[in-house]
Amino acid sequence: MTQYIVLCGQVVGFGPFEFVYDFDGGRFADRKKAIRHGFKVRGSDDFNIGVVVRGKIVSLDWMWQPVDTNPAFLDSIAEEICL
Repeated sequence: MTQYIVLCGQVVGFGPFEFVYDFDGGRFADRKKAIRHGFKVRGSDDFNIGVVVRGKIVSLDWMWQPVDTNPAFLDSIAEEICL
């Protein structure tokens, strides 16, 4: 089963910096519903969609387009959001 989650990222730090993600716990069976939720919680299009298959993030997308599918990167996001 595929689910979609809204990931809100932000840059943290001043020299070395990192990008960290937040997740409000909402899971959606439909990407369109996840995108609508993203606009609601963020107030803009400044969010990503996490594609979750069998409990694991398999893609970080912006709207309908994949941005990153690197398993190591996605695992680090999953750890940040306790997924």
